[in-house]
Amino acid sequence: MTDERLQDLVRGRLLGDLWPSVPLRPLPDIGAREYALRRLRQYISLLVFRRTEGPGLAPQAFRIPADKINIYQPDDVKDPPDLPGIAMLPGTMDHEYWGLGSPRPDEETIDKYAPGTVVVWLSDYYETFLLDIWSAKHAMRRAITEGLKVGLRLQEDTMALNLTLPDYFDQIATFNLIGGPGYLEDAEVAKNRRHAQIPIEVWVPEVVLVDYRRLKIRLDFGGPGARYIE
Repeated sequence: MTDERLQDLVRGRLLGDLWPSVPLRPLPDIGAREYALRRLRQYISLLVFRRTEGPGLAPQAFRIPADKINIYQPDDVKDPPDLPGIAMLPGTMDHEYWGLGSPRPDEETIDKYAPGTVVVWLSDYYETFLLDIWSAKHAMRRAITEGLKVGLRLQEDTMALNLTLPDYFDQIATFNLIGGPGYLEDAEVAKNRRHAQIPIEVWVPEVVLVDYRRLKIRLDFGGPGARYIE
């Protein structure tokens, strides 16, 4: 659909619509949620967990590779799966709009990401989701859950975890631990598949990059010496 036909369907201006007109920017294919969870996956993959087998035994350090931390159901799942691993299970989500009026441009981003563009705030994305932790043995499950309880609250000035999103216009995603880990004992235990769940809140701004044009004001006093003010 062309910009002109799209405008015919809309009552009012389109976001990023300029005069003289320029083609509207393509719609995004990745949103604030996925950028935030990708960054959280990277963060968790850098944490060093410590597994203790029993009294008198030295703890064993280990990490969980990023390819074993899933932010959505992967294709072609192995059975049995490679453990340990973590899944981010979707939960209740919402879009928070603060105040009335049009979307708010961030003036500090003018021409920062491309000439003639500015980042515009649309809303805040909010979701409560679950970190679903899987391992073969309880000792490893315990090490991951206890490690995450601290790793998600390492910042000394807040009990939340703030992660920058360099791939998403340098926005900041905030993750908040809202409950302790719950160990789940079900039929999977007989298959050496133990898991626990940690509820997490995420807040992240939803933004979009749009074109802008500076307003030019012309003062014409009726003579040959017209002045222009930008």
